[in-house]
Amino acid sequence: MYSFKIALFAVLALLAVSTIADVTGRFNIVSKYKYTKTHPDGHKTTEEQRNPVAYENKKLKSDKTLEKFVKDFGTWSNHEFTCTKKARQYNVEAAHVYDNKDASNAANQRAKQIINSHAKEE
Repeated sequence: MYSFKIALFAVLALLAVSTIADVTGRFNIVSKYKYTKTHPDGHKTTEEQRNPVAYENKKLKSDKTLEKFVKDFGTWSNHEFTCTKKARQYNVEAAHVYDNKDASNAANQRAKQIINSHAKEE
Protein backbone atom coordinates (compact mmCIF):
# COMPACT_ATOMS: atom_id res chain seq x y z
CA MET A 1 0.00 0.00 0.00
CA TYR A 2 2.82 2.36 0.88
CA SER A 3 4.63 1.74 -2.43
CA PHE A 4 1.38 2.39 -4.31
CA LYS A 5 1.07 5.82 -2.66
CA ILE A 6 4.68 6.65 -3.55
CA ALA A 7 4.11 5.59 -7.17
CA LEU A 8 0.93 7.64 -7.36
CA PHE A 9 2.69 10.67 -5.91
CA ALA A 10 5.52 10.28 -8.45
CA VAL A 11 3.06 10.16 -11.34
CA LEU A 12 1.22 13.25 -10.09
CA ALA A 13 4.52 15.10 -9.68
CA LEU A 14 5.52 14.26 -13.27
CA LEU A 15 2.16 15.49 -14.55
CA ALA A 16 2.51 18.75 -12.63
CA VAL A 17 6.02 19.36 -13.96
CA SER A 18 5.01 18.65 -17.55
CA THR A 19 2.00 20.97 -17.21
CA ILE A 20 4.08 23.82 -15.80
CA ALA A 21 6.82 23.38 -18.41
CA ASP A 22 4.30 23.35 -21.24
CA VAL A 23 3.76 27.10 -21.42
CA THR A 24 4.20 28.02 -25.07
CA GLY A 25 2.39 30.27 -27.45
CA ARG A 26 -0.05 27.99 -29.23
CA PHE A 27 -2.44 29.97 -31.36
CA ASN A 28 -5.48 28.88 -33.34
CA ILE A 29 -5.91 31.55 -36.01
CA VAL A 30 -9.33 31.57 -37.65
CA SER A 31 -10.71 33.80 -40.36
CA LYS A 32 -13.83 33.37 -42.48
CA TYR A 33 -14.55 34.01 -46.13
CA LYS A 34 -17.64 34.08 -48.35
CA TYR A 35 -18.13 32.02 -51.48
CA THR A 36 -20.98 31.39 -53.88
CA LYS A 37 -22.39 27.88 -53.86
CA THR A 38 -24.42 26.61 -56.80
CA HIS A 39 -27.00 24.00 -55.81
CA PRO A 40 -28.06 21.10 -58.08
CA ASP A 41 -31.32 22.87 -58.95
CA GLY A 42 -29.36 25.90 -60.20
CA HIS A 43 -29.99 28.50 -57.51
CA LYS A 44 -27.02 30.16 -55.86
CA THR A 45 -26.41 31.01 -52.23
CA THR A 46 -23.61 32.78 -50.42
CA GLU A 47 -21.95 30.54 -47.85
CA GLU A 48 -19.34 31.23 -45.15
CA GLN A 49 -16.32 29.00 -44.73
CA ARG A 50 -13.89 28.92 -41.78
CA ASN A 51 -10.19 29.10 -42.62
CA PRO A 52 -8.32 27.81 -39.52
CA VAL A 53 -4.54 27.71 -39.04
CA ALA A 54 -2.69 26.24 -36.06
CA TYR A 55 0.42 28.23 -35.20
CA GLU A 56 2.98 27.91 -32.42
CA ASN A 57 5.62 30.43 -31.42
CA LYS A 58 8.21 28.77 -29.20
CA LYS A 59 9.72 32.12 -28.18
CA LEU A 60 6.67 32.88 -26.05
CA LYS A 61 7.22 31.21 -22.71
CA SER A 62 5.87 33.49 -19.99
CA ASP A 63 2.24 33.61 -18.95
CA LYS A 64 2.51 37.37 -18.46
CA THR A 65 3.42 37.96 -22.12
CA LEU A 66 0.72 35.58 -23.32
CA GLU A 67 -1.89 37.34 -21.19
CA LYS A 68 -0.77 40.59 -22.80
CA PHE A 69 -1.67 39.04 -26.17
CA VAL A 70 -5.21 38.40 -24.94
CA LYS A 71 -5.51 41.96 -23.68
CA ASP A 72 -3.86 43.91 -26.53
CA PHE A 73 -4.19 41.82 -29.72
CA GLY A 74 -7.18 43.82 -30.96
CA THR A 75 -5.28 47.09 -30.58
CA TRP A 76 -2.16 45.73 -32.26
CA SER A 77 -4.23 44.57 -35.25
CA ASN A 78 -6.34 47.74 -35.57
CA HIS A 79 -9.31 45.69 -34.32
CA GLU A 80 -9.06 43.23 -37.21
CA PHE A 81 -8.64 40.33 -34.75
CA THR A 82 -9.62 39.34 -31.22
CA CYS A 83 -7.67 36.98 -28.97
CA THR A 84 -9.13 34.75 -26.27
CA LYS A 85 -7.60 32.09 -24.05
CA LYS A 86 -9.02 28.59 -23.79
CA ALA A 87 -7.05 26.12 -21.63
CA ARG A 88 -3.46 26.42 -22.83
CA GLN A 89 -4.30 27.64 -26.33
CA TYR A 90 -5.01 31.11 -27.60
CA ASN A 91 -7.73 31.66 -30.19
CA VAL A 92 -7.14 34.53 -32.59
CA GLU A 93 -10.29 35.22 -34.57
CA ALA A 94 -10.82 37.68 -37.38
CA ALA A 95 -13.58 40.21 -36.80
CA HIS A 96 -14.50 40.39 -40.51
CA VAL A 97 -15.74 37.91 -43.10
CA TYR A 98 -13.51 38.26 -46.15
CA ASP A 99 -14.64 38.22 -49.78
CA ASN A 100 -12.49 35.27 -50.88
CA LYS A 101 -10.08 32.65 -49.60
CA ASP A 102 -6.99 34.62 -50.70
CA ALA A 103 -8.01 37.56 -48.52
CA SER A 104 -8.66 35.16 -45.65
CA ASN A 105 -5.21 33.57 -46.06
CA ALA A 106 -3.63 37.03 -46.13
CA ALA A 107 -5.43 37.90 -42.88
CA ASN A 108 -4.07 34.74 -41.26
CA GLN A 109 -0.56 35.75 -42.37
CA ARG A 110 -1.05 39.20 -40.83
CA ALA A 111 -2.05 37.56 -37.55
CA LYS A 112 1.14 35.45 -37.62
CA GLN A 113 3.22 38.58 -38.29
CA ILE A 114 1.61 40.35 -35.32
CA ILE A 115 2.37 37.35 -33.09
CA ASN A 116 5.99 37.22 -34.26
CA SER A 117 6.59 40.95 -33.94
CA HIS A 118 5.24 41.10 -30.39
CA ALA A 119 6.96 37.87 -29.33
CA LYS A 120 10.29 39.68 -29.68
CA GLU A 121 9.29 42.04 -26.86
CA GLU A 122 9.57 39.29 -24.24
